[in-house]
Amino acid sequence: MPNPSKDVPWQTIFDTYDINSHDFSKGPYFITADQIKSACQDFKKNVEKEPRILCYQAQKKDKPRVFNENNLFVLPVQNGKYAIIQGEGYTDIPEILSKPIYFETDLKFPLESSLVGNSEMQHLDYAFAIGMVQDFCMVGELYLTIRGRKYTPAFSFNVGKSIIHQQSVQTEVDAGYEGEKHIILIEGKNSKMKDIIIRQLFYPYKKWSIDTNKIVLPLFFEKRGQEYMFWMYKFADKEDYNSIQLVRSAKYVIKKNSVVPHKCIVDPASIGYIGYMKERKLALCDGNCIVCGKEFLRALRPIHGTDGCDDVCCRDDFSQDDFSQDDFSQDERLFGCTPNPDTVRRTGVFEREWKCKNCGCYGYFGEGFEEDEEESIESIEFWSGKFFKTQ
Repeated sequence: MPNPSKDVPWQTIFDTYDINSHDFSKGPYFITADQIKSACQDFKKNVEKEPRILCYQAQKKDKPRVFNENNLFVLPVQNGKYAIIQGEGYTDIPEILSKPIYFETDLKFPLESSLVGNSEMQHLDYAFAIGMVQDFCMVGELYLTIRGRKYTPAFSFNVGKSIIHQQSVQTEVDAGYEGEKHIILIEGKNSKMKDIIIRQLFYPYKKWSIDTNKIVLPLFFEKRGQEYMFWMYKFADKEDYNSIQLVRSAKYVIKKNSVVPHKCIVDPASIGYIGYMKERKLALCDGNCIVCGKEFLRALRPIHGTDGCDDVCCRDDFSQDDFSQDDFSQDERLFGCTPNPDTVRRTGVFEREWKCKNCGCYGYFGEGFEEDEEESIESIEFWSGKFFKTQ
């Protein structure tokens, strides 16, 4: 999939230097930051002319159209110099299909500062503080010793049939841990990734393999909802960029009743319908926090999903002009539709559909539809912890 903000600038660069005529089967095309700036000098936005931004292509979706059409990717090889290479520059981040590992922390008190912010480094620090990183790596005791940006030493490596000579470029890891015999390097993200450029794992791997005598293990980490996800990789040939292999992966969930700070989030699968409070015209639902299991209640106004009924609708505003409340006896006055509990069914992540037990209409209550926004004065938040007193 092309990247619109980079398509035109990179096509301009290719046209300016006639890069399409280059024979990539014989080797990379090298380009400098100054050349990129010169070719893009007429563009107005920084994202369209700044070399650092144009050459940042961490995922396949970041690649411009001309790169996708020619199976290319870009690597920094020196400060201010890049190599445009033909081949596979990315590795997949596969879905973890195994069941989650329910992890029990040994914390003696909650770490409240871990609730401040929402960054991958923050989540990674917490995973290390509770011992989750150590549990996944299985290499014994670890200490945080590496963080932030470092410059690589000079090294050479293979990409396909090409040999790349890299001379001191800036690289970064979100966290690096040292054990007795191992160096653990972790690249973390705070959103779902389908793939990642191999460079983000390979360059730090090469640096610390050269600078230490220990076994270097590159990891990828993500926090998705309440799941802490880890992928461990290795390079079968430490001189070959494309020799990356997935060793194993796992996802963790903090075990209920562990001392862990969190904001309760209702598990959609746990949402249930309790009953209908007719006088208030509210449906009462319950649900459980996906982390700690705490139960919450919420009252929602049923929303009609039909414009009318075959006969007469029980709503206050009758949909049939031929009928009015005066046409019914006292016992027949229904004062609004009443959801039949036997008809309530799940139709989406948060949505529940119902059918009236007195007439032919149907509707919804729950979240996810624009027309389902109930008035705040007549509802409570699932995650507020307040109890709604039923009639």
